[in-house]
Amino acid sequence: MLDLHTRQGSDAALAPPGKSAVVTTFSSDYTYWKELYKELERIEAENMDNTINVIDQLEHRLQDITGQIEVVEFLTPLKVVRYTGNRQGSQEG
Repeated sequence: MLDLHTRQGSDAALAPPGKSAVVTTFSSDYTYWKELYKELERIEAENMDNTINVIDQLEHRLQDITGQIEVVEFLTPLKVVRYTGNRQGSQEG
Protein backbone atom coordinates (compact mmCIF):
# COMPACT_ATOMS: atom_id res chain seq x y z
CA MET A 1 0.00 0.00 0.00
CA LEU A 2 1.24 3.47 -0.82
CA ASP A 3 1.81 5.92 1.99
CA LEU A 4 -0.21 8.81 0.62
CA HIS A 5 0.21 12.41 1.69
CA THR A 6 -2.79 14.31 0.39
CA ARG A 7 -3.56 17.97 0.75
CA GLN A 8 -6.57 19.89 -0.39
CA GLY A 9 -6.54 23.61 -0.71
CA SER A 10 -7.88 26.61 -2.48
CA ASP A 11 -4.88 27.62 -4.59
CA ALA A 12 -6.53 29.20 -7.63
CA ALA A 13 -3.51 28.35 -9.77
CA LEU A 14 -4.21 24.62 -9.42
CA ALA A 15 -7.79 24.51 -10.69
CA PRO A 16 -10.25 26.74 -12.55
CA PRO A 17 -13.15 28.42 -10.72
CA GLY A 18 -15.68 25.90 -9.44
CA LYS A 19 -13.15 23.06 -9.52
CA SER A 20 -10.76 21.61 -6.96
CA ALA A 21 -7.37 19.98 -7.11
CA VAL A 22 -6.18 17.08 -5.01
CA VAL A 23 -2.41 16.72 -4.95
CA THR A 24 -1.15 13.36 -3.76
CA THR A 25 2.54 12.65 -3.25
CA PHE A 26 4.48 9.59 -2.21
CA SER A 27 8.10 8.56 -1.95
CA SER A 28 9.62 6.60 -4.78
CA ASP A 29 12.96 5.20 -5.92
CA TYR A 30 14.54 7.37 -8.60
CA THR A 31 16.76 4.55 -9.90
CA TYR A 32 13.74 2.28 -10.40
CA TRP A 33 12.00 4.88 -12.58
CA LYS A 34 15.18 5.70 -14.48
CA GLU A 35 15.57 2.03 -15.47
CA LEU A 36 11.88 1.71 -16.26
CA TYR A 37 12.06 4.63 -18.71
CA LYS A 38 14.14 2.44 -21.00
CA GLU A 39 10.97 0.46 -21.76
CA LEU A 40 8.15 2.80 -22.81
CA GLU A 41 5.44 0.13 -22.71
CA ARG A 42 6.36 -0.77 -19.14
CA ILE A 43 6.44 2.85 -18.02
CA GLU A 44 2.96 3.48 -19.42
CA ALA A 45 1.62 0.35 -17.70
CA GLU A 46 3.29 1.31 -14.42
CA ASN A 47 1.87 4.83 -14.60
CA MET A 48 -1.63 3.44 -15.19
CA ASP A 49 -1.30 0.88 -12.38
CA ASN A 50 -0.12 3.54 -9.96
CA THR A 51 -2.84 5.96 -11.02
CA ILE A 52 -5.53 3.33 -10.44
CA ASN A 53 -3.99 2.42 -7.07
CA VAL A 54 -3.92 6.05 -5.92
CA ILE A 55 -7.52 6.67 -7.02
CA ASP A 56 -8.65 3.50 -5.22
CA GLN A 57 -6.98 4.68 -2.03
CA LEU A 58 -8.42 8.17 -2.39
CA GLU A 59 -11.86 6.61 -2.77
CA HIS A 60 -11.50 5.16 0.74
CA ARG A 61 -10.70 8.59 2.15
CA LEU A 62 -12.88 10.80 -0.06
CA GLN A 63 -15.92 8.70 -0.89
CA ASP A 64 -17.41 9.06 -4.37
CA ILE A 65 -14.38 10.97 -5.67
CA THR A 66 -13.75 8.60 -8.60
CA GLY A 67 -16.73 9.86 -10.62
CA GLN A 68 -15.69 13.46 -10.07
CA ILE A 69 -12.14 13.16 -11.42
CA GLU A 70 -11.72 14.98 -14.72
CA VAL A 71 -7.95 15.17 -15.12
CA VAL A 72 -5.10 13.04 -13.79
CA GLU A 73 -1.42 13.83 -14.10
CA PHE A 74 0.94 11.17 -12.79
CA LEU A 75 4.42 12.60 -12.34
CA THR A 76 7.37 10.28 -12.00
CA PRO A 77 10.66 11.46 -10.53
CA LEU A 78 12.06 11.75 -14.07
CA LYS A 79 9.21 14.04 -15.13
CA VAL A 80 9.88 16.19 -12.07
CA VAL A 81 13.55 16.45 -13.10
CA ARG A 82 12.51 17.43 -16.64
CA TYR A 83 9.99 20.07 -15.48
CA THR A 84 11.82 21.50 -12.46
CA GLY A 85 15.43 20.34 -12.50
CA ASN A 86 15.05 19.06 -8.93
CA ARG A 87 17.75 16.53 -8.13
CA GLN A 88 16.48 12.98 -8.68
CA GLY A 89 12.92 14.30 -8.87
CA SER A 90 12.77 15.45 -5.27
CA GLN A 91 9.47 16.98 -4.20
CA GLU A 92 11.26 19.87 -2.55
CA GLY A 93 13.86 21.53 -4.78
